[in-house]
Amino acid sequence: AARALARQITFLPAAHGPVRLVWQNASALTEAQSEALRRAFVAELAERRARLTEEAGAPELRVSLREIPANFLLIADISGAAGPADVRMVQVPRAAVSVAEHASPFLSLQKELLWRQREALLDAAELPGEAGRPALLLLLGRESLSLFRAEKGGWVLQDTAPFSPPVPLSRDLRGEIRLEGQRAQVLLPGRLCEADLERKIFVNCRVGSETWRERAALSSACDAGSWQLATGAGDWSVPDQIRLESAHGKDAGASGASPLDLPGPVLSLSAGVEQRAAWAVVWNLTSGNYEVYRITLACGN
Repeated sequence: AARALARQITFLPAAHGPVRLVWQNASALTEAQSEALRRAFVAELAERRARLTEEAGAPELRVSLREIPANFLLIADISGAAGPADVRMVQVPRAAVSVAEHASPFLSLQKELLWRQREALLDAAELPGEAGRPALLLLLGRESLSLFRAEKGGWVLQDTAPFSPPVPLSRDLRGEIRLEGQRAQVLLPGRLCEADLERKIFVNCRVGSETWRERAALSSACDAGSWQLATGAGDWSVPDQIRLESAHGKDAGASGASPLDLPGPVLSLSAGVEQRAAWAVVWNLTSGNYEVYRITLACGN
């Protein structure tokens, strides 16, 4: 039903540009069921090349879960630049849906080494390959932004762009990458940069400030819940861990996911738009290398 509703939306003129999804559960469905429906809805939009954005000025695509005595309702409305809102709705018989809570399956945190280097790294992000394009790896260093493409089981440098003017040296320099399709926003102390990632990197920076991210969210195909990744409280002199925490206050220990041990402190932790994977930049205390790990959730322990 969620996918059918998404297909109806993609035919509307107002959905031909970027839209901002606002999802509301006003029914007896559990939050886990609501999240599973939202992910199915978003996945269908992505398959049909609909574009979602977090930009506040984008048209809103509002989806609400409601109920009447006989049915659950999924209602979507979207407003274009002119004219009234378009509304679409699908119904599901209440008898066909169980609203009982089910125990979460056991989850397992997994890591995969993607990259290592001697030079300092501030952040990393990966763009999965799609529509015939190779996967891309974006690395944020102290002085430049580098783009690598997947090729024959490894990564090949595609382009690198220095920051101009150079970033002032700092003992506590930090940076973040935020992906927006084939573009990225780079946050540096006192500076915001926009990067175009089509073949070559073009970086435009301006003076500005931004709120640094706090935690990375992660989802799994085997669990409809929403999870967050957290690191330890140690300093740069001790190895670190990544652990799983519930985003809704449930006991994360019930998931069965043991903490993930890492060879050094985690310097940055980020996740993609769809929250299918996260990326951790780690300073290996033994080798002195900066390493990038892909973090995922899998079923089973």
